[in-house]
Amino acid sequence: MSFYAWSEDMLLNIYITVSILADAGITILGNTINSISDIWKPIVLFAALFLTCIIFHVILLIASSFLSREEGKIVKPTRWMVIQTINLLRRVMRLKIHTTGMELLPEGQSFLLVCNHKSIFEPIASIELFRDYRLGFISKKENSKIPIGGWLINSTATLALDREDDRAAVRTVIKAANIIKKGEASFGIYPEGTRNKTSEPLLPFRNGSFKIAQRAGAPIVVMTACGAERLTKRMFFRKTDAYFDILKVIPHEDIASLSTNEIGDMISGMMKENIIKRNSEVYGRK
Repeated sequence: MSFYAWSEDMLLNIYITVSILADAGITILGNTINSISDIWKPIVLFAALFLTCIIFHVILLIASSFLSREEGKIVKPTRWMVIQTINLLRRVMRLKIHTTGMELLPEGQSFLLVCNHKSIFEPIASIELFRDYRLGFISKKENSKIPIGGWLINSTATLALDREDDRAAVRTVIKAANIIKKGEASFGIYPEGTRNKTSEPLLPFRNGSFKIAQRAGAPIVVMTACGAERLTKRMFFRKTDAYFDILKVIPHEDIASLSTNEIGDMISGMMKENIIKRNSEVYGRK
């Protein structure tokens, strides 16, 4: 079991335990409950203490982010804090992640993750989901301005892609390929290039990003994500189920001689089929 796996709920459990113990101590020693009408006091006190722990957590997270200033670099304390923060957010937002195909992931090998994009919560959830694989993202530079979500993503080996500067974009592709080739990290991309806000399963792909896997000599992990886009409409009121399905791991040998357009056609076909199937099975829509 990895460090990230066994420590997934560590800080959440610590914050709850500290809040309960402090609440009990203050209530007993302070003799704050003198009648049944005072029963609300420890409840409010617990909420205040837990909120204090959350504020402390935010301070720790900000402090740890200063350890991770080099683009594409993973710093373990920062990544650990980010994963803990994502876990807290996911639980507060009542987001339940269901996965299939995790057993297909290559062991001891970096890869290029390809996924559809419906929600800002998909890359955030993926960082926690792939915590054992040192996953970062190739993300358009505008995403760094997204409140909370952009900051969390940028704290974990993210490379910014400037789509208005072709030379800068090529440098980003080369840098990502070199990092993958050295085994320092895996990278996730959203070949649609932006969030899909339409009713279509997929937007047209920007196929140039598949050059990363070809240059790195790395496999491509094909995944679809369905359901996370409903989170903003249901937050705090109803549990939201999101489904992350790993469809296939394509060996480098199978893509080495293909054009990026051929790779894109192959991947988009299998992704579209699974998205339609998943939406029909779970949400009753095509």
